[in-house]
Amino acid sequence: MAIPVPARLSHPTFAAAQHRLARHVQMARRHKTTHADLLRGLVRCAQCRRTCAGRTLTPGYAEDVCQGRTDALRAARGARCTAR
Repeated sequence: MAIPVPARLSHPTFAAAQHRLARHVQMARRHKTTHADLLRGLVRCAQCRRTCAGRTLTPGYAEDVCQGRTDALRAARGARCTAR
Protein backbone atom coordinates (compact mmCIF):
# COMPACT_ATOMS: atom_id res chain seq x y z
CA MET A 1 0.00 0.00 0.00
CA ALA A 2 1.54 3.31 -1.07
CA ILE A 3 1.21 6.30 1.26
CA PRO A 4 2.05 9.79 -0.01
CA VAL A 5 4.73 11.44 2.15
CA PRO A 6 5.53 15.15 1.88
CA ALA A 7 9.10 16.09 0.99
CA ARG A 8 11.22 17.36 3.88
CA LEU A 9 13.67 19.19 1.63
CA SER A 10 13.11 21.32 -1.40
CA HIS A 11 14.58 20.06 -4.67
CA PRO A 12 17.33 22.75 -4.83
CA THR A 13 18.41 21.99 -1.24
CA PHE A 14 18.47 18.25 -1.95
CA ALA A 15 20.49 18.78 -5.13
CA ALA A 16 22.99 21.00 -3.27
CA ALA A 17 23.36 18.38 -0.53
CA GLN A 18 23.94 15.63 -3.11
CA HIS A 19 26.56 17.76 -4.86
CA ARG A 20 28.35 18.44 -1.57
CA LEU A 21 28.26 14.76 -0.63
CA ALA A 22 29.73 13.79 -4.01
CA ARG A 23 32.50 16.36 -3.52
CA HIS A 24 33.33 14.98 -0.05
CA VAL A 25 33.48 11.43 -1.41
CA GLN A 26 35.72 12.57 -4.25
CA MET A 27 38.11 14.43 -1.92
CA ALA A 28 38.17 11.79 0.83
CA ARG A 29 41.65 10.79 1.93
CA ARG A 30 41.02 7.10 1.35
CA HIS A 31 40.44 7.76 -2.35
CA LYS A 32 43.72 9.57 -2.89
CA THR A 33 45.69 7.39 -5.27
CA THR A 34 47.87 9.99 -6.96
CA HIS A 35 50.98 8.47 -5.45
CA ALA A 36 50.91 4.73 -4.83
CA ASP A 37 52.50 4.32 -1.39
CA LEU A 38 52.24 0.88 0.12
CA LEU A 39 52.96 2.10 3.67
CA ARG A 40 50.80 5.25 3.62
CA GLY A 41 49.73 6.10 7.15
CA LEU A 42 51.81 3.33 8.74
CA VAL A 43 55.29 4.88 8.86
CA ARG A 44 56.25 6.59 12.11
CA CYS A 45 59.25 8.66 13.11
CA ALA A 46 61.78 6.73 15.23
CA GLN A 47 62.54 9.81 17.32
CA CYS A 48 59.19 11.48 18.13
CA ARG A 49 56.79 8.63 17.12
CA ARG A 50 54.60 10.95 15.01
CA THR A 51 53.33 9.82 11.63
CA CYS A 52 55.26 10.49 8.46
CA ALA A 53 53.84 11.79 5.22
CA GLY A 54 55.08 10.97 1.75
CA ARG A 55 56.59 13.74 -0.34
CA THR A 56 57.57 13.57 -4.00
CA LEU A 57 60.50 15.79 -4.89
CA THR A 58 61.24 14.82 -8.47
CA PRO A 59 59.52 12.27 -10.67
CA GLY A 60 60.56 8.83 -9.54
CA TYR A 61 61.92 9.97 -6.15
CA ALA A 62 59.83 10.05 -2.98
CA GLU A 63 60.60 10.25 0.72
CA ASP A 64 58.78 10.16 4.04
CA VAL A 65 58.88 13.32 6.14
CA CYS A 66 58.10 13.43 9.87
CA GLN A 67 54.98 15.46 10.69
CA GLY A 68 56.75 16.75 13.81
CA ARG A 69 59.32 18.35 11.52
CA THR A 70 56.82 20.14 9.27
CA ASP A 71 54.26 21.18 11.92
CA ALA A 72 54.22 25.00 12.16
CA LEU A 73 53.03 25.01 15.80
CA ARG A 74 55.93 22.79 16.90
CA ALA A 75 58.38 24.94 14.96
CA ALA A 76 57.06 28.08 16.67
CA ARG A 77 57.56 26.48 20.09
CA GLY A 78 61.05 25.30 19.22
CA ALA A 79 60.00 21.67 19.67
CA ARG A 80 60.55 20.67 16.08
CA CYS A 81 61.62 17.07 15.44
CA THR A 82 65.26 16.84 14.43
CA ALA A 83 65.08 13.42 12.78
CA ARG A 84 66.15 13.18 9.15
